[in-house]
Amino acid sequence: MMRKLLPNLVRLVPFFILLGVLLNTIIYKCSNNYLVQDKYWVSGILIVCNAILYFYRFKIGVWVTSILIILSIFNVLNFFDQVYKSDVYIQNPIFGKISTPVVDERLLLVFLLTIILNFKIHKEVIRWVVKRI
Repeated sequence: MMRKLLPNLVRLVPFFILLGVLLNTIIYKCSNNYLVQDKYWVSGILIVCNAILYFYRFKIGVWVTSILIILSIFNVLNFFDQVYKSDVYIQNPIFGKISTPVVDERLLLVFLLTIILNFKIHKEVIRWVVKRI
């Protein structure tokens, strides 16, 4: 039984990172009398829905976690207390300044960790989607 449980727990590491960071942010804001913004509550509701989804369909739960991380990379959802954003400008003589999308590097690292830990599941889901198209 432990042999089946351990790989699944390793695959849940990105989910636990998001859950821990979000709980830390909400506790920090509440303890310092800051107003917890709606985007944090929406992120919390989506994390709870994702946790429930893990009990029914593990692979879909992993996929939904990846989607939540992608949304948070582009600051649609927030998990961290302070939002760090960076973008890069490419200077082109014809078009002028071209900027890349604004991303949060910390969540980009969590996304890379998710891809590394769950590569087999992502590959299966992508193959399933391509078959349906």
